[in-house]
Amino acid sequence: MQRGSGSCVTATFTSGYSREALVRERAQQMGRNPDELVARMQALPQDLVRAYFETSYSVHVQAGECVLRIPEPVPAAINELLEARQAASWTIITAVNPYSQPVSAEENTRRSELLAELLTLHRLQTFPATGKSDCGGWEEESLCVLGLTYNMAQALGSAFQQNAVLYGEKDAVVELIFCAQRPASRVSR
Repeated sequence: MQRGSGSCVTATFTSGYSREALVRERAQQMGRNPDELVARMQALPQDLVRAYFETSYSVHVQAGECVLRIPEPVPAAINELLEARQAASWTIITAVNPYSQPVSAEENTRRSELLAELLTLHRLQTFPATGKSDCGGWEEESLCVLGLTYNMAQALGSAFQQNAVLYGEKDAVVELIFCAQRPASRVSR
């Protein structure tokens, strides 16, 4: 997801929860460390966090396009796909714009090809996916990967320098996993 790629006014998050409370509650439900996830979320600019929640994530499967949103339930078509492919989970990940900083089209292509090659090497099932801001200010090509565990999804996102990835399990809700943060730059003395 790219920062600063357009401005728009969208509906505010009105589920009765703050994003922090939502992340904390979901982490506790799943037996994860809520303090770690909230700290990772708080380390990011809030406009970026808001952008994740104000995005539609489309997965392109044989039955057509299936739209996912945080924190809505995983759609029936994705649950059916998981069952048919004997997978317990899915992850939407991109390799473009490391740490949400724009890079050249050539670099994004190289990074995307590397991600696809890695997933193919590990014989993971993938489907094309797209993240699109609600206001149409940006769109980002991604992959939906079947069968990664939560920790594997987080590690893969970190390895490809992503701030977050989407994750879900059968009959659950769409989750946002915050990955490892950008390392502090070193200053030469």
